[in-house]
Amino acid sequence: MQDIVKQSCRHFLRPIVRFLLRQGILWQDFAELAKETFVEIARAEYGIDGRPTNNSRVAMLTGLSRREVARVRDVLLETGPQDEERSGNRMARILTGWYTDPEFT
Repeated sequence: MQDIVKQSCRHFLRPIVRFLLRQGILWQDFAELAKETFVEIARAEYGIDGRPTNNSRVAMLTGLSRREVARVRDVLLETGPQDEERSGNRMARILTGWYTDPEFT
């Protein structure tokens, strides 16, 4: 069953990866985004009695270490929606601006 899920995931990731590459997003940025999303969903949707899931359970669900879960959780708690746009590395932001700013396109 996991092979089928992985194959399906690869299928729907193809257009997302095309989009990210066109926007100058590096795989490291995507990997960090995926980690944040895994931790966010695991904390919010797999808790007991409607509470956020603790770090040990999130680590078990995601395969990340407890230390990495704590780091990502702290990033999520510190970063508001308005900060998401600024979270990429400098080169990715430059390339994104270069490809999307009407002055350069």
